[in-house]
Amino acid sequence: MRLTVTIGIARCTCRGSGSIGQSSPSCTTSGFRFTRRGQRSWCEGRTAEAAQLTLSILPAEQRRQLVNDWVDAGGGTIFDPVSDADAFLEFAAGHLSEPSPAMTICRMEQAAYRASTAALRFKPPDLSLLDHPKTMLCAGKGAALVRFFAEPQRLFAAIEAKAQLPPRSDRCFFVLFENPGR
Repeated sequence: MRLTVTIGIARCTCRGSGSIGQSSPSCTTSGFRFTRRGQRSWCEGRTAEAAQLTLSILPAEQRRQLVNDWVDAGGGTIFDPVSDADAFLEFAAGHLSEPSPAMTICRMEQAAYRASTAALRFKPPDLSLLDHPKTMLCAGKGAALVRFFAEPQRLFAAIEAKAQLPPRSDRCFFVLFENPGR
């Protein structure tokens, strides 16, 4: 059996009769382990940087666990940081309670990435089409409506000050994220 693994610029070919779970001495060299640790560290760092605001309001252990689970699943390796950030934030949302400040910030951060990406491809519509009786308005690909369960200004002020987050409000605040058009 021959197994070839490419990680970054390091390449290791394992030969032997064992299964993939077993490794030969050539795959356990200190240089190969160093390269793997370096790549993992890089993936973890990129992931944490991409979702900095969302991760900043989570307890340290939950933050570490989310990033570790994401990297274990193969995340953090996409060359396009915006796509990887969007995918990680979707992954993180699946592990956050709803409603919660963490989920709100996660969805807001994801909406900001999507709106920024859509803005790069935005082409203004023909406004004369609005006069047509069968014209229907719809949300653009990069638009998202994010629900805040606390006043957004108070939530951001608490995050910035690293203070206790405000309690859940009786009101829901909707914030629309859309591409600005250029």
